[in-house]
Amino acid sequence: MKNVGFVVTASCDLPASMLANYKVTVLPVEVSSAQGVKVSNRTISELSQFYAEPQPVFSEKIGISRQAFIDVICDKLIYEFDHLIILAPDESFSSCLHIVREALFEFHHEIKQLRAQASIFLPFKVRVVESRQILTGYGVSLYEALRLRHEKAQNADQVKQHLDEFKTNIKTFMLPGLKHPELVRSPFRLSWLELKKLKISGKHPILYFHPDEVTIGRMIDSKDRHINFFDFLYEQLSHSKLTNHIVNISFAGSLSQLRILQGFDDFHADVKEKGGKLVHSMMSQTAASSLGNGAISVSFACEPRKAMF
Repeated sequence: MKNVGFVVTASCDLPASMLANYKVTVLPVEVSSAQGVKVSNRTISELSQFYAEPQPVFSEKIGISRQAFIDVICDKLIYEFDHLIILAPDESFSSCLHIVREALFEFHHEIKQLRAQASIFLPFKVRVVESRQILTGYGVSLYEALRLRHEKAQNADQVKQHLDEFKTNIKTFMLPGLKHPELVRSPFRLSWLELKKLKISGKHPILYFHPDEVTIGRMIDSKDRHINFFDFLYEQLSHSKLTNHIVNISFAGSLSQLRILQGFDDFHADVKEKGGKLVHSMMSQTAASSLGNGAISVSFACEPRKAMF
């Protein structure tokens, strides 16, 4: 068994405490917007401060610095692990994958030399996994990878092969915040007229993320959107068989606010009854910038079956 480490970007929506507990390395993400460029590390303090501020402007682009990536890899990871699995958002949304692949190719020989200087002569293998998730949801893939490492002690190639199949079975449902003007942008591409009609009608969209597009899964009343959203999720779970037991929920706000939402406790009980485990975290800054304050995203993996709307 090779010693396998895991690397994710700061947009990964598992709790920071879980990432630290499983020794997952988080790559800082550079977020560019009209206000300039800043770096996000997905720490609890950083997210708490972010949600205490007024709603930020839309994040035009996210990515990572090539040099920052190499610094993280060469600082300690090449000495601690023989194999690395790097999980990143969909390439259509983030430049992370492109930069990671370029940097690994460019610094391949340097990494080999550094390991040799440390008297480590085993081959160093890196496998990159595109999560096929955009704003939220790829924490489910990471959780599955961690489960494989713990239960079956698989190497990097085996983990990647499994994840490439597993990720196609992930369902992600999003409930945008009340203010969501960025839904006219990619990857949502709802028209301004559609959003205007929603506001006039008092309806709110539940978004269903497919690997290739985002569609409206159901229209619900804005006034009772939280309980209607959790009822909708219960319907989805009742028609699904979880392929791992995690149900991942991320919230664009503090977790104390999430726990008092109407319908949350019942949904938590529904997940337990289904044999699942509800894992919740604060939504990444990039996702919240697009979905709006108060947005909720829920992801889980299930056996292939058409979504029930």
